[in-house]
Amino acid sequence: MKADLTNINHYPVEKLLITLRNHDELIFSGKEFDSRSLGVKEYKINSKFILEQCDIDCSMEDEYSIEEFCAILLDRLVREDLIAEWTTISKVEFEDENGEISTAPMSHRAYTLTLKGLDIVLKVEAHEDAERRHQDTNEHNVLMRQIGVSSFLISFAAVCVSGYLAYLANKNIELNQKRLELYQQQIESLKDKVDDKQIIFTDKIKKLVDEAIEQKQQKDTSSLDNESQIHSENEKTKPLNQSKNPS
Repeated sequence: MKADLTNINHYPVEKLLITLRNHDELIFSGKEFDSRSLGVKEYKINSKFILEQCDIDCSMEDEYSIEEFCAILLDRLVREDLIAEWTTISKVEFEDENGEISTAPMSHRAYTLTLKGLDIVLKVEAHEDAERRHQDTNEHNVLMRQIGVSSFLISFAAVCVSGYLAYLANKNIELNQKRLELYQQQIESLKDKVDDKQIIFTDKIKKLVDEAIEQKQQKDTSSLDNESQIHSENEKTKPLNQSKNPS
């Protein structure tokens, strides 16, 4: 807001009252402006601070205009019985015309809130507290909704992951089952081959045994024939031998 001394009908009453309530130590120049009061830095700083707290842009104004505009706003609050003015005299430092810092007793003003002004401040603060609580509630609700959505997404992701893992486990079971069936088929095939080879091997052994028995029988038969032949020959030669012996 640009400082305009010609139009002060719309001024921020609430901000002025809150600022004065929070900074009741501020002092301002007396009602009669003189060269000394214009040289007091504290008056300048406080007047500019009041205007800045009320969002009034006074950067382009001269020092006299800033103090005068601040005094007009404060006087209006006094007339409306929102603040009480009191005057005191104390020594302050000021800059004289030669630019030197001097100290002298000087009358200045300070302000406190009246009951009417304090009531306005309390109502404003109550309204701000209500808005802040409403905003906090909205932020809490938004946060809870975000947490709820996040929890749902996390749960959904967990369900998807669990389902995918179950799908993989089922596929692994099916694969293992197929592998087991394949192993069983391979074992049965090997068993059949072993049985066939065993039958062939048994037949060969039986054939060899039969041949060995047959050869043995032939050998035994040949031996018996030889013995019989030898015995027959012995029988034939025996009488001859006996006839040769003397009777």
